[in-house]
Formats: sequence, structure tokens, C-alpha cells
Amino acid sequence: MLFRSASEVAGGVGTFDLDLATDEVRLSAEACRLLGLPEASTYPMSAVAALVIEDETGEPATRTERLRGDIRPCAEYRLRRGGPDAALRWVAWRGEVVRDETGVPVRFVGTLTDVTAQKLGERRQAALIAIGDALYETGTREAAITVAARLLGETLGAARAGVGLALRGDDSIDVVADWSRPGFASLKGRHPIAALPGGVGHLRPGRIVVEGDLPVVPGGDVGAQIAVALREPEPMDGYLFVQDDHPRSEEHTSELQS
Repeated sequence: MLFRSASEVAGGVGTFDLDLATDEVRLSAEACRLLGLPEASTYPMSAVAALVIEDETGEPATRTERLRGDIRPCAEYRLRRGGPDAALRWVAWRGEVVRDETGVPVRFVGTLTDVTAQKLGERRQAALIAIGDALYETGTREAAITVAARLLGETLGAARAGVGLALRGDDSIDVVADWSRPGFASLKGRHPIAALPGGVGHLRPGRIVVEGDLPVVPGGDVGAQIAVALREPEPMDGYLFVQDDHPRSEEHTSELQS
């Protein structure tokens, strides 16, 4: 039976118990939910570590370090959840090494908590300051948009962000500048509206289109998108877009939208 702590009963806090000799970790039901893993009695620690894409506080402990009990008691990990949503989350781990009567480390036990909202808030604040500085220092519109798109994309953990301007008398969008994560092509240039991902063609001034589960077509790489129409009134001047290669649940996409 999966164990539960008093803090977990209140919701939002998972528990773990890592056997340092076998490197197998017991995850509570809430911990499995936070990590996007099916409930199971144990997992190899390597399966959990594989979810981590960034450690906010330094390099994760290696297998050798774990055997020695050389594990930080507190760490915050940026990870991509398992399961179909593959959502980016920040999870805080708090633990303690348990030793046997001879002082040999035998277990590492503790809790994990989703701190995504807090981390996004911190990154948004830092990004707004950086965007203000960049706009002050940058001389051209294209350079300013590129800087702002990079900060927006990195803050939200997205694959691509940018700005497209509507071309009068033509059903096309000119993506004047964008930022892409390494491995993703730039969209800079002129594109028919019908060829752009998702519901961009349905955008109207003052409207936001949030699509958390777009079909990734052959040759395409967009699984989720937030598109914001620029300016009022009609006609629409263009749009701001943020895209990711993984579909995101409505909950997670709405969180990014905010």
C-alpha cells in the first residue's frame, strides 16, 4: 500500500522514500500525480530523475553520491511530467537521510510539492524587468521584439514565441521577429494565415485563442499555442504567439495564459 503523510491528506504534497541500497523509490499517490506517473509500489530512481530537465539549485545527486548519503536536503527541479500532457512543472523536494545504527546511510525520505505558480511568478517579474531594460537599450523594433519573445518563451518554458503583423489586403501574416528554443525553426517571414497553426485565422482584436491540444501534423511542431490579437479596433494589426511542441492540458495552458 502506498504511504500517506498528514501533510498529504491536506492535498498538494507528495511523499517519497528512497532505498539507497537498491535505488528504488516509493512514491505516494499524490507524488505520482505531481510527477505524472502511474501509481506503482516502487520506481527506479533513474525513472524519476529522467523527468528532470533543469535543477534550480545545482546538479542532482549521482548514484554514488546517494549511496554516500551526500544528498542536498532541499532542491527545486524543473521537470516535464510523465503522461500525455508532458507539462513543464517545478517541484520542490525536501528530505532527510536516514542512517542505520552504524551510521551508514540507508534511506532518503521526505516530501515534494508543486511550486510552479511561485516559480512562474518569480520568472514573470524578472522577465518584465529584463524586457523593460532591453526595450530601453535596443534601437530597432525587430531587435526589441526578439528580446521580448526570448524572455517570454524562456519564462513560460515554451518552444517558440514571436510577433506577426497583418498585411493589409492580403490573407497573410508577416512574422517580423521571433525566438525559438534550440532545435526549432524560426517562423520569421511571410505566411498565409491558413498555413499558421491552430485558430490564428479566427483571431479578432481583443481576443485570445488558447489551444492546449493541437494535432501535431507531419512536418509541424506545434502541440499547444496561446495567440493574442494586437490592437483594437478592426482590422487586427497582428498577433503575439507563444507555442510549445507538447500538448498541454487546459489547466496548464490557462496557467501560462495568466
